[in-house]
Amino acid sequence: MQNLFRRPSGIYVLRIVVPAQLRQVYRKREVIASTERRQSTVVSHPIAAPS
Repeated sequence: MQNLFRRPSGIYVLRIVVPAQLRQVYRKREVIASTERRQSTVVSHPIAAPS
């Protein structure tokens, strides 16, 4: 996953770019969310979208 990064603390974070059309509304260029996990095997599996 390209948007998943490991911080120096070992915690994995997800970084998502905000589309240019929404930057004025959201007032950010990217959204960063912590997975609160140190194991990549736990966070590397995608979450299934509800059907």
